[in-house]
Amino acid sequence: LYAKTFYRQRKALRKKGLVAADSAFVQVKPKPVQRQEPSTRLEFQFQRSRLHLPPDTDPRWLAELMKSLS
Repeated sequence: LYAKTFYRQRKALRKKGLVAADSAFVQVKPKPVQRQEPSTRLEFQFQRSRLHLPPDTDPRWLAELMKSLS
């Protein structure tokens, strides 16, 4: 199904002169992607105080902290 659609669209573009009749496929080689660690962090601010926590902070510990501060 997809191949039919591709060739039909290519033929229509050639008729309109938007694609050369002798055009060929070009091989594309993707560059390897380097994995990057997220640089996000949790930041809490209250008035002039700030607390920065790593993203892997235990949610239960954070809940207990917030509960004790409220």
